[in-house]
Order: sequence, then C-alpha cells, then structure tokens
Amino acid sequence: MELIVTMPQAAKAVVEGTTLVWVTQAGEHVSAGDILVEIWTDVFDAEIPSPTAGVLNEILVPIGTTVASRPSRPSRQWRRVEGRDR
Repeated sequence: MELIVTMPQAAKAVVEGTTLVWVTQAGEHVSAGDILVEIWTDVFDAEIPSPTAGVLNEILVPIGTTVASRPSRPSRQWRRVEGRDR
C-alpha cells in the first residue's frame, strides 16, 4: 500500500511550511513515528513523523521548498511512503 503524506496544518494561523532537513532519505525503512522531515513555519519549527511503518520511496519536495498546509489551498505532496501491514 502506498501512502502520500502532506503538510499538516498544526495551528489555524499556520498556512504554509518550508522544508529544512530531510531526516529520512529515499529508500530508507521507517517505523511509525520516526521523524521524516523538519519544517519551518512563521510560528514554530516542527518535526513531521511517519504515520506508518514502511519505506520512504520518494521525496517530492526539495529542501527549502514552501508548501501550503491548509486543505482549502492546493498543496504539493511531500513524499511517498510505502507501508506494510503488521
């Protein structure tokens, strides 16, 4: 099963975030809760965890790219995580 993870909206005032560091690289195995990427917003910095165990197939948003977090605005996809059921 493939899962596409998008930029979460952590607070109402946060409308976008910028990738700072990809902690996990494409091709690496992850467990649920492992940190995938660190982001910067105008309100706070955050670490985005993997929602499931699997393999990070592809990073779709390069470091330094800003993406929307509000569901009402178009949002670029962050990366693809191929999960496996346990």
